[in-house]
Amino acid sequence: TNRSLIARSKRSGSYKEQPATRAIKEPLVVEFTAKNPLAVKIELHHIQLVARLKSTPFTICTNEDAIVIGGAPPYREWTFPASQQKFVSPDFLCISTISQPGSRTQWKSGAEADPFFVVTKTHLVLPPGNHNRTVSLHICPLVQGELEILGVRCKLFDRVWAFHPFRIKGALLQNTQQHRAARARAEPMILKSIVGKGMPRLAATLHSTREEQQILSQFNRSSSMIIGELTHWTLRLKNIGTASCQRITLKTNLPWINVMQDLQTDVDDDTNPEYVASSTCVGPSGTLLNLGLEKMLQPDQVVDIPITIRASNPPKNEKGQLQDQDLYLLFRYEFVEDDNKTVDNKTHKHRWLRQMCSISIDPSLYLSASLMPSYWEKREHILSVEISNAKKPILLDKIALASREYRLEPMGEQYEDEEWLHPHERATMHYRLIPNVVTSKSSYKCVLTECPLGSSSSQRQECTTSSTMDYLCLERAHTDFQAALLRHKINLSRVALEEEDSQPRHVSQIRRANQSALPDSEQKTRELIEQSHPTSIARLYPAYGSLPKTRVDLICTWKTTTAPTVMTTMTTQTNVHGQLHLPGLAVRPSMYSKGCPLTLTCVHPSSVKHNFGRKKKHSNNTEGEEEGNYINPAKVELQVTIRNRLVENTVDFEFALEKSVEFEFMGSESFVWDALKGGDELTLPLTAIIPKPGVYNLQTIRLSVKNSNNVILREGETEETKSIPYLFPLQWMVDVKDDPSL
Repeated sequence: TNRSLIARSKRSGSYKEQPATRAIKEPLVVEFTAKNPLAVKIELHHIQLVARLKSTPFTICTNEDAIVIGGAPPYREWTFPASQQKFVSPDFLCISTISQPGSRTQWKSGAEADPFFVVTKTHLVLPPGNHNRTVSLHICPLVQGELEILGVRCKLFDRVWAFHPFRIKGALLQNTQQHRAARARAEPMILKSIVGKGMPRLAATLHSTREEQQILSQFNRSSSMIIGELTHWTLRLKNIGTASCQRITLKTNLPWINVMQDLQTDVDDDTNPEYVASSTCVGPSGTLLNLGLEKMLQPDQVVDIPITIRASNPPKNEKGQLQDQDLYLLFRYEFVEDDNKTVDNKTHKHRWLRQMCSISIDPSLYLSASLMPSYWEKREHILSVEISNAKKPILLDKIALASREYRLEPMGEQYEDEEWLHPHERATMHYRLIPNVVTSKSSYKCVLTECPLGSSSSQRQECTTSSTMDYLCLERAHTDFQAALLRHKINLSRVALEEEDSQPRHVSQIRRANQSALPDSEQKTRELIEQSHPTSIARLYPAYGSLPKTRVDLICTWKTTTAPTVMTTMTTQTNVHGQLHLPGLAVRPSMYSKGCPLTLTCVHPSSVKHNFGRKKKHSNNTEGEEEGNYINPAKVELQVTIRNRLVENTVDFEFALEKSVEFEFMGSESFVWDALKGGDELTLPLTAIIPKPGVYNLQTIRLSVKNSNNVILREGETEETKSIPYLFPLQWMVDVKDDPSL
């Protein structure tokens, strides 16, 4: 890494630390501690920094020596956009001028020439008792050159001038054995600077879009949000430097920020919108955003960028309580020279601006869902959504589903419109998950199905036209990036251990290496997926492979009202909107299943009327009533469908009918089926022979999965398990009635 390379270069014998590069007209801040060792208080006036600035090898400006040359300079104040302090010319300022090398040095006072740097002045009262006081002083260079801050000067009781030099120890030298033995120290560079040309300096603030009130201007105040809260802000960037900047990017530690600007003007018309990055993202992390300032940001120019911030689930402590989340914002911007050419890579090409704010996250809603196959309509599923409220009244807006393969339909009106969900209340809704009908390759697009609460209808739109999908793409990309980074670190540590051992590889290592090579089909699928951006819709829902058929993403949007808080700084209640995500909801297993990989459905009549005919009479019937079996039994037709829920694996199973004393079946009572492909189904007709009227449950089918490779083994099972039987908790009820008129 860069840190290891820097540390290695410091240990080299030729390494020499260089002073930092500063910009003209950009104030510097020096903080130091003052202590009063006397038993009386001390008044310090005109406290100012003492420095030396060498503009050329023969021109020096300094206020080191307390010598007055000529008269006092006229009083003048300087102000700079990067600071709110007022700067003045330092006392005892003198400037040396040499016409040519070897000639006599001539000194001018601050009244005769313009100063090379200006400082701030302050006063301080130090009480007795060795109390430490922190003093902050500013200095701003006005010309280019080499700047060195020497110390501080003050006037005791406004009568006597005193000068105190700064004595700072340099870092211990580790480049040679002689330096390490003598504990030699390098020359300190903390108070030395190379003043170059004017540079840009970025300032960032957040403003509310409802009221033009500045909030979080320091980015270090505590704020409060609830989980899933979606707020709109204006990110205001201002160049307070002396040069232009361009190509501003923002790096965050969390995928919370979404840039609302449309920066895809340079995208070709032939480009698929599903392949374009979400929220102007750059790279695979989902947290590096391009702010879209391709043009130069001139000095004192201000630009507003609309953004949204969404709070996701924060970390928890050992007791399971929510902790405060720190949001880091790191701005990177490049600067240009006067001829509008980018600065050479060997010099400082870019600068950084770091901001941070701590956000307290409060719980809001808890979203959970479950899916089960529909035993009435084959290929459909029943989605049950459960929402519980934890804190404040919330109005549920809609339930949305994003998928390529499925759409959502509500099962009637289950929730009243404009009905608030109060704290500690719970709401449950049920939906039908129906497969989409794909007629062509162009129609195989990712679709967002929105079901408003209180309505029995649904609305569909493409995911590329909805901003609701941006945060899903950002969070998925961030999760994948973290997982890839963790795998990379594990691989590096494994390689390091293997290099240390220097022994032949183990069988497990060879097997791992062989399995890492992808088949040709999977390699082709990966190449097609990698054509899209990591934060695009196509990467979230690939059009290739089994992923679109195995999972869906669920979104719940809501709104509420909130009282004035630290985050809003408003005086009235405001509407708060938010959305919760439930990504990766499993619909169908891909290769393996924890339960039965087969589903069983049946089509049969629920009520049957039949003329059973007369019964045989018995001689021992004393009451004269007819007893015995019916002459003509009823026949009920059934159509049983067995479907493989797996997407990419086959299933071998055994079909068997359990014996029943109440009725019999006519048809295939048992058989073995090999290699039922994923997604395929097997339909077989059966006929139930029912001897007398009554209500019967015709479900007596037992399926035994033959190959255990398709099923995750449970406790007590072994690889030698040849078949796993499954009995389905279904009831195929038929009401058979006797109708002599037939």
